[in-house]
Order: sequence, then C-alpha cells, then structure tokens
Amino acid sequence: MDVIREAENPGKTQKRVLSVQRRRKFIEAARMLADPNCTLRDYLEAIRQIEPKEDSHEFLEAVKLWHKFHGRP
Repeated sequence: MDVIREAENPGKTQKRVLSVQRRRKFIEAARMLADPNCTLRDYLEAIRQIEPKEDSHEFLEAVKLWHKFHGRP
C-alpha cells in the first residue's frame, strides 16, 4: 500500500524524507546547544548544514541562542 502511495505521489515522499532529515539536523543542533563541552565552531558547522546563509534570520537566531546558553566567547 505504501509503495503504491509513493508511486502516485513521489514529490510528497521526497518532501517527507527531506523533512525528516531536516528535523534530525535540528535535534542534533539542539543537543549540541545543550552540551556545555560543545564549541561554538562545532555548533555553527551543524547550523550551516541546516541554514547555509550566515546572514539569514534563522542563522542569526541560532547564534543568539548559543550566546544565551553559553555566553559570549
């Protein structure tokens, strides 16, 4: 049944897979944010996998979160 559904809607299946992958990256970034031993550099590398544009609102908000939880370097 799922195979038939996927064959009928291949675009939706692709979007669902990308959504799951993006969610996993967000979860990993959140874990890194909560880890006191994680460096800003490692955290930003993880964020760049989610949002590569460093001047985007999402990227800048992620940097603000780092500073909120870890303080300024």
